Amino acid sequence: GALMRDVHEIPVSVRGDLLLGAARLMAPMDFSYACRMLVDVVDSFNEFDSKMEKSEGWDETVESSGLSESFNLLIVGGASAVDINESITRLAAIDPGRVEHVLELLHDEKRQAAALSLVAGVRLDQAFQAPLKISTK
Repeated sequence: GALMRDVHEIPVSVRGDLLLGAARLMAPMDFSYACRMLVDVVDSFNEFDSKMEKSEGWDETVESSGLSESFNLLIVGGASAVDINESITRLAAIDPGRVEHVLELLHDEKRQAAALSLVAGVRLDQAFQAPLKISTK
């Protein structure tokens, strides 16, 4: 309750990372609440990505010998990729279908592909750990 009301005071550039870590910690105690937090994570990432698309000044154009090339200068702070991967993996281990459904709402295709590949990895891991069912028909 109070956490989710106050979370929108956190700058959008780090909000998604922080919420994802909190969702990972909440999942073993209240997975439904963790999934609601995951929806806020996705909303935060989408808001941040939308702001970055609209902003100018994140690219630097370098010209040399008549050639011109743009380079993205954006370096985003927040959680490391390892933390993000661990959080998504832990959430998906509890209910991969529900986590996948939420992650499909990510607008950034690269971010979405990376997240969904983690869920797929969890599904494969779970499939190979399950005992084989052999039919004797």
